[in-house]
Parts: sequence; C-alpha cells; structure tokens
Amino acid sequence: MSDVELTFNLPDENTPGFLKRQRALMNIQANLTANPGPDAVDGLVDFILPFVVTPADLDVARDLLEDLSQVQLTDILQRLTTTQASPKV
Repeated sequence: MSDVELTFNLPDENTPGFLKRQRALMNIQANLTANPGPDAVDGLVDFILPFVVTPADLDVARDLLEDLSQVQLTDILQRLTTTQASPKV
C-alpha cells in the first residue's frame, strides 16, 4: 500500500463553510483532549476523509490516513485552517 499516494482537495479562503469546519475541528480537538481513545481518533480521521481525492476507495484512504506521521497530520490540519496548496502525502 506504500505506493498509493494520498491527495487532497482542501478548502481555501473562498470555500464556503469555514466556520463549520472550524467548529468541527475544535470539537474534535476537545474530544481528543478530554476522551483520548479510538473513538476520538476515528472522529479526526472522519473529519479529514471527505477532503481526500485519491485513493477513491475510502477504506484504503482511511488506512493511509491512520498511517500518517505526526508531522504529516499536523501539516494537513494546518492546511485545513489556512490557505495553502493541497498537499500530497
């Protein structure tokens, strides 16, 4: 599976729903702090998953998201809250 690349279509400053995304991410971060565990991690993956373009198979994409390094995950989350180019992992 290492030869499969994750690509994303992340929102920019013109994409509607900014406050909804911010609220969702704040809730996820609070849940990760208050209730660290598998459900909190699943919530974070579920939040990022709709932004994955490839692979199209969501089960494969989920597995790849779960294999991200801390640096890669932090980069994606920062890009979800700023206006940078879509990353490839």
